[in-house]
Amino acid sequence: MRLAIPAFVAGAALLQQQAQVVAALPLWLFSAGLLAAAALLRRFSMPAAKILAIGAAAVAGFAWANALAQARLAERLDFAWEGHDVVVTGIVADLPHADQRGTRFLLDIEQAVAIDPKVAA
Repeated sequence: MRLAIPAFVAGAALLQQQAQVVAALPLWLFSAGLLAAAALLRRFSMPAAKILAIGAAAVAGFAWANALAQARLAERLDFAWEGHDVVVTGIVADLPHADQRGTRFLLDIEQAVAIDPKVAA
């Protein structure tokens, strides 16, 4: 099954071309269904089983990248807060370090309060 790994990578790369992420559960179920069908067809037609297994790997790669994208997007700032001033209280958790983009440090946020009353609601 040498083609399963490139198919998995191709599925993950295909997600990178999408404008938005999709529901994860149907993708995993579809991949599992393809794999089950490949296992059933293996007795009758080896080439068809291989094609289905490669398709399952591609869908699994897409689903895996989709799940990682959903987890990453869950950490983003809510759209209601964008463009508004926010007072943040926190503890500096790491020493500042300079890189090409400027000086950065890790802040553990304890509280974030919007100055604009429309955002706080």
